Amino acid sequence: MIPVQTSHWLNWVGPAAAALGAVLVMMGMWPRRRGTTPYCRACGYDLTSIDSGRCPECGIPLTAKIVVRGVRRRKRGLIAVGGAFFVLALASVGWRFRGTDWYRFRPTAWVIGDLRSGDWEIVGKALKEFRQRIASDSLSASQVARLMDVCLREQVAEPPSPIVGQLMDLVERCRLRGVLSETQQAQYLRQMVDLRLLVRPRVALGDPVPYRVEYEPRVSYPLASSLTCSQVLLDGKPAASPGWASVDLLRRSERHAGFFPFGSGDEQQLKALLPVATPGVHQLALVMRVRIGRPSPRAAPTHCQWFHEADVALTETFEVVSANPQTCIRLIKDDALRASLQSYLTPCVFKHGVGSDCEVRGYIDADPLPVNVAFEVFVRSGGKEHSVGHVAVSRDGGASSKSPIAGRVGTALPSRCDIILRSSAEVARQSLDLFEIWRGELVYENVPFEDPWRIPGVLYQLE
Repeated sequence: MIPVQTSHWLNWVGPAAAALGAVLVMMGMWPRRRGTTPYCRACGYDLTSIDSGRCPECGIPLTAKIVVRGVRRRKRGLIAVGGAFFVLALASVGWRFRGTDWYRFRPTAWVIGDLRSGDWEIVGKALKEFRQRIASDSLSASQVARLMDVCLREQVAEPPSPIVGQLMDLVERCRLRGVLSETQQAQYLRQMVDLRLLVRPRVALGDPVPYRVEYEPRVSYPLASSLTCSQVLLDGKPAASPGWASVDLLRRSERHAGFFPFGSGDEQQLKALLPVATPGVHQLALVMRVRIGRPSPRAAPTHCQWFHEADVALTETFEVVSANPQTCIRLIKDDALRASLQSYLTPCVFKHGVGSDCEVRGYIDADPLPVNVAFEVFVRSGGKEHSVGHVAVSRDGGASSKSPIAGRVGTALPSRCDIILRSSAEVARQSLDLFEIWRGELVYENVPFEDPWRIPGVLYQLE
């Protein structure tokens, strides 16, 4: 027995039902005339007993073609049956195209507008549709230009959009297919890493000049970028190198929460101190080398095939003044702030290594503060204090922050120790923007230290 190809014959049900429905409706609407009474074909006027050569109703000349005989009586049954066949034809067409994605016929300008929709389902459809259109080269040059304008604006928007990673994926797909203009490609690569040089504006003679480079990667997975300081210039002359290693800004999707993975917003810092021996206004210039690439297949995660490399020059001025360093920081003695500062600053997640030369690690969580603070951090155990780092927080910092602490104490520590935050003008002078700080000391007693962390593959002797 030959199997029936249902999908094949169903293709003819719709057209056949539509044709039959049309015939039946025509037979019902315009049946044959019955009778001998003359009528005007144009207006349907009864011409019985009319002797003139024109129709008295519409005035048309009464020729043999104009005069018809008999009455049409519409057949409602045939019209109803024909209408039923039309409904069957529409149902067949709907069944035939039930799986059609009609969104792919949406005009490109409308799809670009859908990217700005707050409905994530619509946004997801728009992103999927653009990936398909880019892959099939169905976008014109003007449509690509309009889409890239939207994507490149979102690349540097603050705060970053939840879909900025997927928008950058569209830009990268266009770049790989060679449909980006030179201007758009240059803008795309230039905006991948945002760099800012910050220097303490006024420094006392004898103090090193603190400066830092803040960098924010705007690289979507699987692209990567790296950052290297290639040159340091003080007043146009080579100066001491900060000794920074190359910074790997590789971003992986599992490292980012949110609607789509993206590295934007993950701002980091490179800090350094620069010795300057002469007073006056000076200019610091750094040349940062930025590389953009793609991880090599079947290779180490940090090994990339770099396709773009550029030097970015950063400059900033500062002043070295002939003043006693101790007078450059104003100390605020206000014991009424002690209780609030102790509640706003919280030691957390402190750990220590195992052995006589153990390392202490932890964080100082800081909520928005009423005053600037700069502390040297100590761990106290058995009546002895061990310096493990420092923390400086500005009252203008806005949101909560977390300052890492790390230092070696040279002795084994118990599971609970005291944490001491002691104000330090020296720590403030090594900051970028603190010129007055609270003077005092905060003591956190019996802070729990988590289980000792160990380096895999190394055996320790508990002391």
